[in-house]
Amino acid sequence: MNNFITIATQGNYSELIQTIVISVVGLIALFGLDIIYIRVKNRLVQSCNENIKIKLFKHLMSKSHGDPVKEDVSLMTNDLKQLETKGILNEISIMRNVLMFLFAIGYGILLDYVTILVFFGASLLPVLASKIFSSKIKATSQEWSKENSAYMGKTTDYISGIDTIVNYKAQNVAEKNFNQSATALEKELTKMNDMVGISTYTVNAVANLAILSLAIGFGIFRVLSGFLTVGQLIAIVQISNNLINPLLAMLGAVNERQTTADTSQLLRSINDDSHQGEDNIEVNSLQIQNGAIALEGKPLFDNLNLTINKGEKVLIVAPSGYGKSTLLKAIAGFLDFSEGSYYINGQSSSHASLKTAASLIKQDPFIFDNTILFNITMGNEYRQSDLEAVIQAAQLEEVVASKGLDYQVGENGNNLSGGQIQRLEIARGLLANRSMILADEVTSALDVETGDKISNYLLNAKQTLIEVSHKVSDDQLKKYDQVVYLDKLG
Repeated sequence: MNNFITIATQGNYSELIQTIVISVVGLIALFGLDIIYIRVKNRLVQSCNENIKIKLFKHLMSKSHGDPVKEDVSLMTNDLKQLETKGILNEISIMRNVLMFLFAIGYGILLDYVTILVFFGASLLPVLASKIFSSKIKATSQEWSKENSAYMGKTTDYISGIDTIVNYKAQNVAEKNFNQSATALEKELTKMNDMVGISTYTVNAVANLAILSLAIGFGIFRVLSGFLTVGQLIAIVQISNNLINPLLAMLGAVNERQTTADTSQLLRSINDDSHQGEDNIEVNSLQIQNGAIALEGKPLFDNLNLTINKGEKVLIVAPSGYGKSTLLKAIAGFLDFSEGSYYINGQSSSHASLKTAASLIKQDPFIFDNTILFNITMGNEYRQSDLEAVIQAAQLEEVVASKGLDYQVGENGNNLSGGQIQRLEIARGLLANRSMILADEVTSALDVETGDKISNYLLNAKQTLIEVSHKVSDDQLKKYDQVVYLDKLG
């Protein structure tokens, strides 16, 4: 712009044509750089999103599974999207605007370093204004994230329990509770957006005031004093746009980035250690001394003293509500004992390694929306002979013969009966070939004949067996090496 004004006042046609050509070439070059920037930015975002999702999913796989699942779902969906739009993209924007800012400063120094430094000083005033709002923005972001997790949890509950809600005519209550949750979420989002918006407009107002009243006024003074030409002043004013606009964009990006601080901190705290390739522990002995478990402050049992050696068969008996299933989860390393000591092979247990030491066969297993084969093998490679052996042991031969291993079981195993699902879980646990089997009422959904066959197989297997039940016949009790009554601990 400085060249055009100079030519207009004291130049010629040749200089005009030359300047136009240079300008067109420059604009074309800038257009090409913009296209390259867009492509590089989108691919960088793709790469970051992939790596973050993979890293976070790996972290969730290694967490204690006593942690809330609904919060994990919210983290993997809403919080990660927030991180992309207001975290990653803003970091890219910050880097781009830093380059624009530095270029503008450099060119301005060539024109008149005194004036450009005044413009630069004026551009720093919005930074001070931005600092006032940063902590408030972070606080409102944390409240929004908290309400968002609660909203996701309630939504998941109500959608999953639609049949129960309709059956018991609880639609009005469900709608009322859902509306309260949705309103609370939107209120927190509005508070966060208000704070970000107020911050942005305040910073813009301070920036415009500083440039118009201070910087441009000083530039006119330099022109009147003969240190600057009008063309140079106009050029510096234009350059100031590349000072103030990138700076405002950076400050806005920094403010928005504050809304992702918690998620970013979580990602930084995650170790990259892979859970793959861990060797299964051979459990030769297990000892619990004065063990106790409490959930949400409510004690389930205490003073549990138990010693189990390799190959022993142990039965845990108690009525419902005494923590039998919870005890199995603690033994498997998925929960902590509230009190007491837990030893494996004479050494204090490490839950990270225990999680692959035993097969935890659940009463209510999780079934993946995949094939029968996948739900038995969990996608791992096994020998065909081993697969056929566990199918036979779990009494699944007829199911596999009629449906096939590639049969799609449906969401939550909806295409299978309850007994078939339980046998699928038993086959899964046996195929893993762990040194210890933890069986949580594994025959509760089976007929007597099938249940007896599976029970006898587990009792005659070489592995250590810890089984829980709420009721067992006297004849069945005789088949176990130890029987522990959780409701009679003293």
